Amino acid sequence: MKAFNPKQLLLLFSLFIYSCHHEPIIKTPPPPSHPPLVGPFITTIGGNGAESVSVPDGTPATSSPFNGVNGLAIDSIGNLYVSDLSQYVYKITPQGLVYHFAGTGMVGSDGDGGPATAAKVSGFVSLAVSPSGEVYICDESAGCVRKVDKNGIITTIAGISDFSNIGFSGDNGPATAARLGNPSGICFDKAGNLYIADAYNSRVRKVDASGIITTFAGSGGFGTYSGENGAATDAVLQGPFSIAFNNKGELFINDGPAIRKIDTGHIIHTIAGAEVMGDGGDGFSAASALLHAVGDGHHGGIVFDSTGNLYFADAGNMRIRKINTTGIINTIAGIGYKDYPYGAHYQGGYSGDGGSATAAKLNWPTGIIIDFNGNIVFADYNNGRIRKIYN
Repeated sequence: MKAFNPKQLLLLFSLFIYSCHHEPIIKTPPPPSHPPLVGPFITTIGGNGAESVSVPDGTPATSSPFNGVNGLAIDSIGNLYVSDLSQYVYKITPQGLVYHFAGTGMVGSDGDGGPATAAKVSGFVSLAVSPSGEVYICDESAGCVRKVDKNGIITTIAGISDFSNIGFSGDNGPATAARLGNPSGICFDKAGNLYIADAYNSRVRKVDASGIITTFAGSGGFGTYSGENGAATDAVLQGPFSIAFNNKGELFINDGPAIRKIDTGHIIHTIAGAEVMGDGGDGFSAASALLHAVGDGHHGGIVFDSTGNLYFADAGNMRIRKINTTGIINTIAGIGYKDYPYGAHYQGGYSGDGGSATAAKLNWPTGIIIDFNGNIVFADYNNGRIRKIYN
């Protein structure tokens, strides 16, 4: 071994002392950084894009082959309820696992008084959770509204529940003896009264705590909108398809290509859209915007956040849009589908997860809810998926 001379030993000792009190001269470069996502951004929380007649119990939600996700609802502990075209209602637990909740996979309306999992439902259903925690199923094809109690027992709450008896009758009597015309949406007020978007009858109907049904809005007439700034029961509605209350107790209606409001004085006003379907108006007053909130029989839902902002699925335009508390409308998800009357044509599709929601492709968004963290969750119907927009 080669011996070091005294000068070399002194140099090595000096370098050792320096290194003990200073940063190393050569540093390992840090890992590359990535800029944060510009929100809101979007991701898929349910559905894998495949279609199946049934999803096995215990399947992770993101691996589930839902067949056309339609209605959504959420309960007080975070269970998410989902309907699809296979004539099932599923429950997705907070842990992200899927379980059958109602339906047998066969079209029908039987099973009252028994387990919801043994009862037949149709594929076109919307959902809501009552203030007391029961799940309500609005069965458009069967013309009825049904309740699943906390023990899993299903009963009919409104409508004759017979596919051959869709029509209009029964006001001021028991809701179970009334006829409904393709009911397409349901919601509750703070007192627990049930409201039904009775679409083919062009009415909103109310079922009170004693089970009596009345007409809350709509004259039953068809044709052009009428009744603006007048009594809601004198107005002509073109839907209604989806309904929701804000925190002021005002009822909002997805009424085809328009959104209309019934104030606490029972007066109706149009707040967005017009009789003509279209696309446009972002960044300006919603009253001057054009909508296509209904398309191909699948209706865009509406929902409010805790501060009073309104979100809705502009289904035919393949967007999720927001009307803030000052009445300004903007798109928060979807690149859209424009053909009114000219311009670029963006086909519906599936893309964008992990990126900005406004750059994502959607394909007929329908049901929409707000989760406990204020994020928007919606059914991307033709993609067979449930997607979340992080606020």
